[in-house]
Parts: sequence; structure tokens; C-alpha cells
Amino acid sequence: MAGPGGVVADSATALELRNGSRIIAFPGSEPSIRGFTASLVLIDEAAQVSKEIYCAIRPSLAVSGGRLILLSTPRGKQGIFWREWNQESGWKKVKVTADQCPRITKEF
Repeated sequence: MAGPGGVVADSATALELRNGSRIIAFPGSEPSIRGFTASLVLIDEAAQVSKEIYCAIRPSLAVSGGRLILLSTPRGKQGIFWREWNQESGWKKVKVTADQCPRITKEF
């Protein structure tokens, strides 16, 4: 019997839904993320991700033609997030500053 929201299987690093979708959380090590095919890759805190990990995960989208989403706070003028934001074209870029976030008070 499926759990709430169509959850079929749930663990600390994976979630499988009734519609066949799987969400998998990968550790930050390059060898552990090779060999998968994905329709969506979401990299949180992309400014903290090494070039090796970024280059290892990109091929997982080759067959599916899937999407890559990079989320991050800045970390200076370095790394893959800065390069993709500033030097690469073809990305849809969305910038939200702290004063635009309704959860952060002006006093803070």
C-alpha cells in the first residue's frame, strides 16, 4: 500500500513515488554519482560543488535530454556556479536577494 502522496518506498537517501519517479540524494563524491540517467538534476549550494563532481553528473542528462538546476548562495568569483552564472549563456537565471525574501525581516 502506498504512503501519503503516492510514496512507495522511502529511505534516508531515496524516495520512490507511485508514478515511477525516484528522487535520489547523492553524496558529494565523484565516483558515487557516475552511471545514472536522470531527467532532472538539482544541485543545491552549487557554489560549494567541485568541478569534478559537476563534470561527473552532467552526462547523466545526455540520454534523457533532462534539465539541470543550480541553486546557490554566492561564494566569490570562483567555481562552477560563478562560471555558469557569469560566463555561460543559455541559462535561465533567477536572482533573489535577501531584501526580496519575505521570510527575512528588514531588521535582520
